[in-house]
Amino acid sequence: MKKLQALTATFLITSLLSCNSQSTDNNRSEIESKPNESQNLMHFIPEGYALLDSVSGNLNLDDITDFILVLKRADEEEVSDINGDLAKRPLILLLGQGNGRYEKVAESDNTVYCYACGGMMGDPYGGIFIENGGFKVEYSGGSSDRWTRIVTYRYSEEEDYWLLYEDRADSFSSFDPEKGETDIWTVKDFGKVRFEEFDIYADQ
Repeated sequence: MKKLQALTATFLITSLLSCNSQSTDNNRSEIESKPNESQNLMHFIPEGYALLDSVSGNLNLDDITDFILVLKRADEEEVSDINGDLAKRPLILLLGQGNGRYEKVAESDNTVYCYACGGMMGDPYGGIFIENGGFKVEYSGGSSDRWTRIVTYRYSEEEDYWLLYEDRADSFSSFDPEKGETDIWTVKDFGKVRFEEFDIYADQ
């Protein structure tokens, strides 16, 4: 895959930012409003980390509610971009066991962009969403040159796991937003890539 030219230079469209920000707030309040689930989920957060975002839904098509947690280092704002420290953000997949308990089945430090990865516009994280037995994570960043990126995974019944389904990148100039560029990579381009094998920091 070719290198995304505008990766270090774009920004979230206002409507997308508003929508994703609202989703993030709702996801956090969902856990916090359910003491039993909160107790079961919070023990997956290691010392030195905090919850950035969470979402519930059906990850593996079994009709049992599952959760995704997006974590951040508690000190990420202080250490990010110092001596190249990315302060990576773990993304954890938790499958519901049908008894109010959850099992961690996968984790990746290379799916969620870091706090300082959005360029001049700051944190690029836009939100995480579960849909159709899979999930997607949205980002945006930049300044006068702007970009958005959506990484989508789908559950494979054959693999009994989550595979990279689509990686979409859009870039445009704020001075001429109608003349943007879109790159979409699918399985035809990258083959079978398991969730923990994908590296969003790698060159396209």
